[in-house]
Amino acid sequence: MLGLALGLLSLATGEGIARALEPARAVVPTGSTFMRPHPTRGWSMSPGTVESAGVSVEIDAAGLRACPPAASPLLLTLGDSSIFGHGLADSDTLHGQLGAATGGAFRACTAAVPGYSSLQTRVFLDEQGWAMGPAVLVIGNQWSDNQFDYFPDATLLGALGGPSGGVEAVLIESALYRFLAGVLGRPTTYSVYWKSRDSWGGVRRVPLDQYADNLRWMLGEARSRGVGVVFLTLANRRTLQHESVHEPWTPYVAYRAALAQAAGVPIVDATPILRASGEAVDALFMDEMHPTALANRLVAAELAGALAPGPVVPGVPAELPLPRDIFDEGPLDPRSLQERLVRETAPLEGR
Repeated sequence: MLGLALGLLSLATGEGIARALEPARAVVPTGSTFMRPHPTRGWSMSPGTVESAGVSVEIDAAGLRACPPAASPLLLTLGDSSIFGHGLADSDTLHGQLGAATGGAFRACTAAVPGYSSLQTRVFLDEQGWAMGPAVLVIGNQWSDNQFDYFPDATLLGALGGPSGGVEAVLIESALYRFLAGVLGRPTTYSVYWKSRDSWGGVRRVPLDQYADNLRWMLGEARSRGVGVVFLTLANRRTLQHESVHEPWTPYVAYRAALAQAAGVPIVDATPILRASGEAVDALFMDEMHPTALANRLVAAELAGALAPGPVVPGVPAELPLPRDIFDEGPLDPRSLQERLVRETAPLEGR
């Protein structure tokens, strides 16, 4: 018993020293979001103050963008950095604008994490999202799913799903563990960033059939809990400026639209909303695909209108046929139209 007490005292002392000596966490260079490895989702945000393209953002203990408490029903937005609010103050984000647009009818918060695909969001919902008790989900997973990488998300998350995952999820909170992991060469933090056009792989992060399965799972779980759903189709500079039917995201957008109709839930498409505004593209996007406060305000107004009659709990339709995905039909021939289309529309990363 004495030995156990001494051992616990030693660990507590080591933890205290490690915390005292550890540099401030989660303060990152402009243009990136500081992450830490996560045992089941690949990465998550470190609690503390982070810098998102020059804007300070508070991340809470759950690894989510901090949201003030309120008595209203909880509305959660889901997706990646476009939904998270890359480079935006809290009031300028989509959820911040939604809170204002709905007149406080909802406590609008976000569970979006830069770089997250629908598979990572699905794991998050299963682990902690549903337990938060949302009344409405705004599902905006899009860019990170359709992008190309060197291996699918399922491969990464499958490799992380071993028996040590739950243990590491606890240990990662310890400064002493982080110190020892660093000594042993095991990283406990890293940055998620945009890749260059020449540094991406040739497979979808989430193939279309898995994307469909993830969305249907969200609908089924939402229905079983009486949670309303609204789908949000994201826009970028290219969708405003071009009408091409051969974009990497085209089949993903088409499937989500068909699923929303079949499930009887609202869907809001940002592209026609932003086009109709008459605003310059530079006023709507701060880069290729991250919306400005103005763009979020315009989209939030439409989402608020869709929510005005009350949250719509989805039905769960029979399986729908998948749209054709010309970008996922085997190895690319460098001389082919398929390859040229892929290269011209190099994946827009939700990071």
